[in-house]
Amino acid sequence: MILIDTDLRNPWMHRYLRLDNSIGLSTVLAGDAQVQEAVKVVTIASFAPHANVRTNGSQPSGRTLDKDLLCLTSGPLPPNPAELLASPRMGEVIKSLTSVSDHVLIDSAPLLLVADAMSLAPRVDGVILVSRAGSATIDQAREVRNVLDRVGARPVGIVISGVKVSGTRGYQQGYYQSDG
Repeated sequence: MILIDTDLRNPWMHRYLRLDNSIGLSTVLAGDAQVQEAVKVVTIASFAPHANVRTNGSQPSGRTLDKDLLCLTSGPLPPNPAELLASPRMGEVIKSLTSVSDHVLIDSAPLLLVADAMSLAPRVDGVILVSRAGSATIDQAREVRNVLDRVGARPVGIVISGVKVSGTRGYQQGYYQSDG
């Protein structure tokens, strides 16, 4: 899997994954670096405490979450993020990364705030919307849908973050547990 941080205005992925951001997507799009030299390896075993996958809340299954990820960080903040992301070079970058990985996840700036994500949406197989619970209005959700329809993007799902867990089921200690 390859992660691409296309938020060229307020990037965070490099901080979260503890990666150098001196060379990244912006330097590739500006022609100052090649994709191969800008992609970084995120070693999962050293990033987070190593944990076995638990399938039913009992003993570990023996399978582990130890595959490494590749990440193309944002790089230094450019003066023209929307132009860079809408450029033919961005299409080449996406195509080159999809040729070497089964899955390419692209994180972008919020869709309704800047045009950056709007130029990326039609270039990908599907769009997964992410919103914090209680922060988006119905009108904003409708506008997002209208924008995606206008640019010919294919919404495939939504992730709601910040949801409070209640009831007898929940994620605990990295595995799914049912109290029933």
